Amino acid sequence: MARAMGLALRTYQRFEKGSLGLDFDKIFSFAKVVEADPWGIIFAAEFGHEDFAFQTAGNQGASLLLTMLRRYARRSGKDIAALDPRSLVVIFGRGFEQISKRAERLNADLEQWMFDETFGDFEEEDD
Repeated sequence: MARAMGLALRTYQRFEKGSLGLDFDKIFSFAKVVEADPWGIIFAAEFGHEDFAFQTAGNQGASLLLTMLRRYARRSGKDIAALDPRSLVVIFGRGFEQISKRAERLNADLEQWMFDETFGDFEEEDD
């Protein structure tokens, strides 16, 4: 891993232990090597929830969240100043609730598909 990131072994060991702090360049390099979401790693470290890095690795969820926030800031970021903190908590909370509901629907659909006994039963067509 150290070699893949272009680091000395000791530097990589310190990076892995977290003794180097949040070094963005090293995090992005590490994420590229292991095909993870670099912002998922950064956010996970920031709020002490390591699983978040794993949960966003496959879909780049944290990077997409940051991308959408950047787009919002460019397009209409000034609108956020008009809202009070309670409104923001409610709005952000609803967005995250929608993510959970969407995941629940997808999981239910997948489970239904997996246990659908008719899947793979194709009627032979007459030539």
